[in-house]
Amino acid sequence: MFYTIYSLEYFSLLVLAGLWFLTAFMTRLLVFNSKNIARFRLWHMLTSITLIGGIIGFIIWIVLIGLLGIMFGWMFISDRVMIYLPPMLFSVIIIFFRVIPQLKKWSTYKKADKKLVIDQQLYEQLLSLKFILPVYAATVSFLLLFYTVWFNPIILPNIIDSVKYFLVWLVLNFIIYLYLNISLKAIRKRKNTSPKLWIELGKAIVVLGIVFVIAIANFIYGLEKSKWPEKISMINHKNVNYGGGIHNQHAYSHTNHKVSNQKSVSVLDLTGEVKNKIPDRSYTLTAEKTTTSLSSGKKVEKWTYTGGSEGAHLRAKQGEIIEVNLVNKNIDIGVTIHWHGYNVPNAMDGVAGMTQDTVMPGETFTYKFRAEQSGSYWFHSHQQSSKQVKKGLFGTLVVTPKKETFPYDEEIVVPIHTWNTKAGPITAFGLNDTLQKKKIEKGKKVRVRLINTDSSTHIFRVIRVPFKVIAIDGVNLNRPTLLKDQKLSIAAGGRYDVTFTMPDTPVEIKEESQPTRILLTNSGKGKPTNHNDNVAIFDPASYGTPTKTPLNTSSKFDRKFLMFLDNEMGFYNGTLTSLWTINGEIFPNTPTLMVQKGDFVKTTFINRSFATHPMHLHGHHVLVLSKNGKSITNSPWWTDSLDVFPGESYEVAFIADNPGIWMDHCHNLDHAATGMTLHLMYKGVTTPFSIGRKTGNFPE
Repeated sequence: MFYTIYSLEYFSLLVLAGLWFLTAFMTRLLVFNSKNIARFRLWHMLTSITLIGGIIGFIIWIVLIGLLGIMFGWMFISDRVMIYLPPMLFSVIIIFFRVIPQLKKWSTYKKADKKLVIDQQLYEQLLSLKFILPVYAATVSFLLLFYTVWFNPIILPNIIDSVKYFLVWLVLNFIIYLYLNISLKAIRKRKNTSPKLWIELGKAIVVLGIVFVIAIANFIYGLEKSKWPEKISMINHKNVNYGGGIHNQHAYSHTNHKVSNQKSVSVLDLTGEVKNKIPDRSYTLTAEKTTTSLSSGKKVEKWTYTGGSEGAHLRAKQGEIIEVNLVNKNIDIGVTIHWHGYNVPNAMDGVAGMTQDTVMPGETFTYKFRAEQSGSYWFHSHQQSSKQVKKGLFGTLVVTPKKETFPYDEEIVVPIHTWNTKAGPITAFGLNDTLQKKKIEKGKKVRVRLINTDSSTHIFRVIRVPFKVIAIDGVNLNRPTLLKDQKLSIAAGGRYDVTFTMPDTPVEIKEESQPTRILLTNSGKGKPTNHNDNVAIFDPASYGTPTKTPLNTSSKFDRKFLMFLDNEMGFYNGTLTSLWTINGEIFPNTPTLMVQKGDFVKTTFINRSFATHPMHLHGHHVLVLSKNGKSITNSPWWTDSLDVFPGESYEVAFIADNPGIWMDHCHNLDHAATGMTLHLMYKGVTTPFSIGRKTGNFPE
């Protein structure tokens, strides 16, 4: 519903801007058609129609923002009401009292002699600023609204923003007043002779030409200004948010911990306690370009990590020390390994330009950490990640616990990925894009690890068997209950662990919109059958049983961050594109979120854009406190990849217990590649690395 209403409201601005511009043009043309009553009546009718259409459109717009406010809350319409509505409402009210009565009065002119010149009184009324200026003022209101919302939105307005916007509107109207005053005086000097239309059109063309030149100059300036320098820090030291909100970037209230003048520490030193210890498991992963085939036989030009226990599949036991040696064989632009959802020490996070330099061909890098967390995880390159992950530079990581909470007999790891082939994009489970058949005996307990390696949400189905969702993003849920006929919506980068007891009938695991599937039977044979697709989507917010957590809605938070997720048109690194913004900014201008070890941190996400944003904080799991204003009262829901759908809001919290500098970004990697990225920085932590053409580091 949000998407529909917001789309109508958003694109109604374009219609309103065009309609009011046309109304102003028609109003101006009335005087050019004042020689002939018949022609005057025609233009009078057209002007009235456009004016009434503009007013009706304005009323519809008000209804739409009213619906948004009622259904989704004040935060979704605060800019519309506080900033844009006052000048528009003021203009329309003046039109009601000044312009419409005048048009109504002129409608009484009879269609008489076609060559009859209208009287001097009407001529003067047509040239009156009281008639023309209100229409121009309304036009300026709607054009300014359209430009601001589409290209330069105001995020969380306050009274100062309202006054500034109103003053800009007044200045623009004053300029128009001066122009109209001069223009109308010149027309009056001709007395009863109507101005030559072609002369006025010529003037309009000149003005439009000047506007066009200014627009082109502004376009070129914006394009050049958006280009990154050859070398730039990933940390924005000018825009630091200490947890005091958008309008109080440097405000800081520390309730539980004392602020100390701690010494600075480099990310290079944040290696954890295993640096000099012997690893329990050692892997060598070689990044290389290969050509491989999907199960259907379709060829894929793939970039891959090779050398794991099962290709790019790593396993470990909780508590073991893992060592992974990355070798870049022939990936020209360099590679890294980021451990998605795994809270490794900062030096091991694998972000090019933040925690390391990219590993170029012929180079190596060693990652070493203790497997503290059990569960289902994955890893991928964080060098040009939007490109490299699509090409296949990813793998899975499964860490089994010291003591299994949910024992199982059979395990199926399902990494879903969309491959680019000559036949077009093909979604597969690993490299399997055709039906897979597996034999599982009746009564066996099956654990399915669903891993979304794409940049968009995937909907999974487990068909014809009751099942439990036992873990989300590697963290167990508390006392999960049996589900049946429910879809599982998994965010980009997210993981769900599902268990069920194998029945004596076939079970299917599939992605809802794709033909790829796994068929489980007692014999290993059979074929898929029809099933009901009209089923509900599983909601983690209302699943399982509550239990005690270190954080909750009543906690005293040391830092509170508010993130508005929006979209606008603009420039990014020398390209005109659709921008996905955080608090109205794109990287590298997004704020740096400053915390200190031990802080209780709360973040609120509000998605006012047209797209889903899977928000992913490195180095930490967050606890979901509320969804759309409603507290989570069932099983604690810890996540590292949270889908925030259009119109949704979430409150999440975490304890700052892993010092470093961490990316916090949308895991739709195409969004991250155009600036939907910021960073969480612990007080006193520094990095010697940087990004840009000169460095070769492009983490996205």
